[in-house]
Amino acid sequence: MRKIDFIFIGILFNASIIGLIFPDIDYLFQNFIGHRSILTHSILVPYLFYYYYVKKKHKPNSKTVTLIIGLFLGLALHLTADIYPKNGSENELIKLPGNISIGDFSVLWIFLNTLASLYFSKILLNKYYKKKHYKILYLTIGLILACIYVLTEFYNKVLILFTFIILLLMAYFYGKKTDQKLTKFLGFKNFKHF
Repeated sequence: MRKIDFIFIGILFNASIIGLIFPDIDYLFQNFIGHRSILTHSILVPYLFYYYYVKKKHKPNSKTVTLIIGLFLGLALHLTADIYPKNGSENELIKLPGNISIGDFSVLWIFLNTLASLYFSKILLNKYYKKKHYKILYLTIGLILACIYVLTEFYNKVLILFTFIILLLMAYFYGKKTDQKLTKFLGFKNFKHF
């Protein structure tokens, strides 16, 4: 394995852990934005990183791109776990700023952001890492991270793992025409791969 592969693995794995942990930073601001805030339990933060550090750059840094891929991947795993409520309390619903629940739309919000997060990570991966072994490393890291994560969960371990694997594989293997449309929509048409 080349040095660049180890750098890719290290950045992707660690960024995925950050993406996995980050949404629960809302605990620190629970009185203002509530737990499961719409601000932290969405693609907003990783998308802002993408927008300012990839899309706005003429030639984005490969390490930055890998970091953002990992943030999206980790976020997708976190959101997958949040699809399955642990005790059905109000605390498990998505909150607008001001700690206002969106109620029954919470599961839909979480599910759509999970899919969006997986597609963003896949499109970035496909655009910037053309060689097949990077795609295999990406899937492997996603699966390893999911297996490690479910060991820390008390509820719904099998459901979380199964759902994440299915969504990860669906997003990864989904059709090329959709990928081309999304790539164009996201503004990747002018970038060269690494």
